[in-house]
Amino acid sequence: MNPGDFNFGVTTAKDVEDLNKALSIDYSEPPTNFSASPLRAYSIDGTLKSVAYTQKNIKLWNRVQKVPAYSTVEEYSMLMSYGNNAVGVFTAAGALPNSHDSSYQRSNVNVKYLGTLRAVQHPATLVRTAPVTDLIAQETINGTTFLLGVIEGSLFTGSVAMNSYEWDGLYTVIQNYFAGAPLSNTVLDLRGAALAKSDMADAANVVLNAYGIPSAFYSDLLVMNDMNTLYYPNQRYNDQAGGRAITGGASQEGFNYMPNMTFEFVPDVFLRPGGPAQSVLPVGAQVPGIPTITSITHAANPGSLFTAGGTAYYQVSAFSAAGESLPSPTVNVTYAAGEANTLNITISAPTLYPAIAYGLYRSDTATGTPTFLGRIPVAATYVDLNTILPGTSKGLLFMEEISNYAFKQLAPFTKIPLATIDASIRWMQLLYGVPICFTPGKNVMFQNIGRRAGSLVQGQ
Repeated sequence: MNPGDFNFGVTTAKDVEDLNKALSIDYSEPPTNFSASPLRAYSIDGTLKSVAYTQKNIKLWNRVQKVPAYSTVEEYSMLMSYGNNAVGVFTAAGALPNSHDSSYQRSNVNVKYLGTLRAVQHPATLVRTAPVTDLIAQETINGTTFLLGVIEGSLFTGSVAMNSYEWDGLYTVIQNYFAGAPLSNTVLDLRGAALAKSDMADAANVVLNAYGIPSAFYSDLLVMNDMNTLYYPNQRYNDQAGGRAITGGASQEGFNYMPNMTFEFVPDVFLRPGGPAQSVLPVGAQVPGIPTITSITHAANPGSLFTAGGTAYYQVSAFSAAGESLPSPTVNVTYAAGEANTLNITISAPTLYPAIAYGLYRSDTATGTPTFLGRIPVAATYVDLNTILPGTSKGLLFMEEISNYAFKQLAPFTKIPLATIDASIRWMQLLYGVPICFTPGKNVMFQNIGRRAGSLVQGQ
């Protein structure tokens, strides 16, 4: 560099402009205009913010008792009775009593396998790209939490009939039991009415009459909120000093169904009623093609629960073992009371991922978006009897005892490293097990729970 390169006496307008740029600050990302922003130190918050669920939202899994499983097929026996009550026990002096044999029923279930594949690029472990000191450890926690969320929902809604890789959840087990014993009242259908105190007392009596002890009531948060509002009018305040602040609201911790007998309220966010179908597929989704509702017919049916005429709007989707497709276009049908709607469905063209079940969506208003009613078998037709009402919830009055329900665990949460085939660290997180409801008749499922007038509906 030569002394002549410096000019201490003359400053042009361009020099002043360049100096201002060097000293200015902006918020552009990445910084532009050759400003001082390239020297700006970015603030990285030291706390990772989660917009997803956390392990505190997992309720049933955290409360269910885990017991070891010793085979991929778990066999168990149920004591059905201690003897025939119709055979008397009163006898003459010195006589031989009548014989009373206990009755047992043997059953078995298959252990199921759950897992998630996780990977972290090696360069990501060398730089601080997130407020996490150990990215692999954090991703391991994320994988566990992800599995817990899937497990929590499946403990209620799983169905072997819809996916052979799944287990049967509590709703499925109780519905199957009720189908074989409809007088058991193990399924109480509210047909869109809001849950009332009398409904809770009725359900408790069903469990008691089945020789069970109800201990917990599971439902989504909105149903639990409706239960709380039942007690608002009963609140009383004695503000003798005047002007004191008062905390309103009535949060119910349980329900007293008999003298000195109470079951607990357990709100569970994973029991939310079904929402609209997804509008965008995740990247790399391994899902079938989209099925089509080619037509809908309606005709009188003795099993119909359509008690009034109206118009229904339907969509269907297709499930593979790995996910769900986008929904079909909406098709509507106008029906009369006592009729059932038969959906004629064209199975999507064969793909690498065949459909194992369909998803059924319905709305009963022209301005409403069809919401998820449940999974249905893959078939050319499906008859809708209005068994499930759109936008309604389910609830479960449950006996939380190991004699009624347990999770048989062949392998607890396990992490298995995978071979290095690229510049990533990859591993599997696995769990092997199956829940077993030994005595489904000692539980009650509420179906089609509606909302109270003026209450929020799902999605608001």
